[in-house]
Amino acid sequence: MVRVRIASLAVMVFLVLAVLSAHAQSYHSAQYPPTLANPLGGRVQTSACALDRNPVNVTVGNTYLVGFNTLSLAETPQVPLLVGFDPSGFRTWYENPDLGSGSATAVVVDSQGYILVATTAGMVYRVAPPQPQQPQLQPVVVGSFNLGGIANRMVLDTADNLYITGYTGNRTAIYTHRLNRTTGGYVPATGWPQSVAGSNAAGNAIAVRNGSVYVAGTADRGLGTFGDGAALRFAGTGGAPLAQYWHDGTNGNSSGTDVFNDLAVDASGNVYVTGTTDATIDLYASDYVTVRLNAGSLALGWAQTLSGSELFRPRKTSVDSALFLALDPLEQNVYVAGNLMNAGVGGIQTFKYSATGNLLGAAPWINNSSVSGLFVSSTGQVFVGGVTGTSALLLAYPSSLAGPTLGTPVYLDMATLPNGLAGTAPAISCLLGRNTSGNPPLFAGGSYKITSPSGPPLRAIGIQWVNP
Repeated sequence: MVRVRIASLAVMVFLVLAVLSAHAQSYHSAQYPPTLANPLGGRVQTSACALDRNPVNVTVGNTYLVGFNTLSLAETPQVPLLVGFDPSGFRTWYENPDLGSGSATAVVVDSQGYILVATTAGMVYRVAPPQPQQPQLQPVVVGSFNLGGIANRMVLDTADNLYITGYTGNRTAIYTHRLNRTTGGYVPATGWPQSVAGSNAAGNAIAVRNGSVYVAGTADRGLGTFGDGAALRFAGTGGAPLAQYWHDGTNGNSSGTDVFNDLAVDASGNVYVTGTTDATIDLYASDYVTVRLNAGSLALGWAQTLSGSELFRPRKTSVDSALFLALDPLEQNVYVAGNLMNAGVGGIQTFKYSATGNLLGAAPWINNSSVSGLFVSSTGQVFVGGVTGTSALLLAYPSSLAGPTLGTPVYLDMATLPNGLAGTAPAISCLLGRNTSGNPPLFAGGSYKITSPSGPPLRAIGIQWVNP
């Protein structure tokens, strides 16, 4: 394992960012009206979002948020939430009892515009596309499937087959499943589901490429290493993993918990994974970890760790977590975004590596912020989303094809949420982009408090950034 030390890193302070607005790149935020208040007076909270995939039967550009509603100010019982926005920001739906109980945890949209929503009750619901400009307070559910596990992440292949990763109900295994698309909906595929045993287990990310299914997550295998980061490769046809890689940050020496949070796979089958490692014996300390695993075998190619302790001061306790990873269009560079601490204050930190593992750049650390997503466009422009104070945050970086370093953001926009409270941070769930010619539109979704800082109710909101 390679540990990288950086001598200095500029700290970005929001008060001086106005100078960036003069740059030719200009994104402007528009909140999708109206924001969603729970009419029952309870909580509204979001967890994931999705864009459609150029569906043939509905208008291109719909976006969807999922999460939960509650029937009162208490956090339970929960009812799955589904919010849809058309390209103009017209809200089409919200909560529907037909989505069962619990919270919606993952969402994808197939090529026909149907929305697939997974819930903590172990179900996946297939929902018909909305009709343009027609509010439907109850989405039309056309099918449901009992997964046998709880989904953290879902992905579709080009034939609309659905792949799910998550965990068994009591977290005794990393759980991965495939449902095949048929003319009538979805059916379980032969050879699936598959489980990899371990306590406190979870699959956190999934990708499908060149006939293989890749999963990143964590599990405690009972080896005295606590939880280890897991990377798994399955055949698309199912069966036991063809290859596995397990990451223990301290090689069994008083190890803490290691978690893989995101992954990407290049055209050759090499796998890039990022997450959190307890790479020291410091109590309550963790670092970013990013690894490349060789095609096929998942043998370790390289590993890099970075921490706030190294970047800002001599090592002390620093809880740092890499949450998102993306490759550029040429698959020559790897971007990692997460939350990193400086003097007890968290902030967004983004790094750039070459595909061979060299650290090429570190973006300025964003004081008092939290990351919610990472998107690299088809032209190589890098976008990082998050929150700070009462605002949703967008960072835009130059094209990765233009030079070797990540550099300073060329534009930063903060969308202050209406009726937000000073010092009350919104919970932004995601940042998604749609690849188009020119500068892509981006979408963020989440929830925020509108009354006392100590509790609900909450509202859901969608925010779209466009470059006119």
